[in-house]
Amino acid sequence: MAKRDLAPANDPARLELEFEQPYLLGPLFGDYDRHLITIEQRLGVHIAARGNRVQIEGDPDSAARAREVLIGLYNRLDQGHDVDAEAVEAVLGMAVQPNLDGIINEQVASPPGVMIRTRKKTIVPRSTTQTAYMEALSRDDMIFALGLRAPARPILPSRRRCRS
Repeated sequence: MAKRDLAPANDPARLELEFEQPYLLGPLFGDYDRHLITIEQRLGVHIAARGNRVQIEGDPDSAARAREVLIGLYNRLDQGHDVDAEAVEAVLGMAVQPNLDGIINEQVASPPGVMIRTRKKTIVPRSTTQTAYMEALSRDDMIFALGLRAPARPILPSRRRCRS
C-alpha cells in the first residue's frame, strides 16, 4: 500500500492511498459506498475512489484521520475480520480520540491484539475501553454468578461490597 501527499501543507490536504488487494475494496467501501460516506460525514472530508486508489481531500488533520481509518479497516479485512457499520463507527471513534501527544492512536491502523474466537465468529474489541477489558479477561480469572436477581455479576466485587 503506497501513500503520497499531493498538496503542500498550507492548503487543504489531498492524500492518496493505493490498496494492493482490490478484492477487499468492496467490503471496505460498503454497499453503495456507505462506509466511505460515513467517514466523509464524521470527519468532514471528501473521499473519491477509482479502482484501487482512494483520494482524500480536506483539512490536513481530518484527512490524516480518514487515511488512518481506511488503513485500519483495510488491515482488519486483510486479517479476515468482517467490516460492518458498527466496525466503521468503532474505528472512527478510536481515530477521533488522540493520545497524550495529540497524535492519532496507533491502535486504529493496527489490528486488535486480543480477540475471542467462538464457533460462529471472532469477537474483537471496538474501543480502547473494550480492549482493556478483553486484555483483563485474558490475563485474569473471573467467575460470574448467574441467578434471577443478578445475572452475570462478578462474585469478587459482590463479596467486597458485603465486607465493607
